[in-house]
Amino acid sequence: MRVARLAPSRRVWIFDLDNTLHDAAARIFPSMHEQINAYLKRHFGVDDAGADAMRRSFWLRYGTTLKGLMRHHGTDPGHFLRETHRFPELADMVVHIDDALDNLRTAHRLGMSTVWVSRDRRRAPFVDFRVRSVIELPRLVFR
Repeated sequence: MRVARLAPSRRVWIFDLDNTLHDAAARIFPSMHEQINAYLKRHFGVDDAGADAMRRSFWLRYGTTLKGLMRHHGTDPGHFLRETHRFPELADMVVHIDDALDNLRTAHRLGMSTVWVSRDRRRAPFVDFRVRSVIELPRLVFR
């Protein structure tokens, strides 16, 4: 079945990127943590230990450092993200990990069409499409 033949209401793509389609912990999260710590040092005058403690404290309490900064310091989210999410070398930072089949099984049970991003050739009854890379997704829609 081609995705283009699906009803428009079924043409919604949901991507769980971090640690699903790539391993963010390997290179991206460490870089982001360094950038956030540098931001905290510049804007709050804390040292390395203070910046790390502040970042971790807000992340543990609010789920993101940004949410804590907004709540307690009125930090502008656009400014923060521009300063702390710079990845000019992003293509080199992405580490390829296969999509977890368990996640697709659950999505399929909920009525979603599923795409497994994997180089694995085995088949699973709850996988509607398999691609080796997310770059191949447009061919499912526009062929």
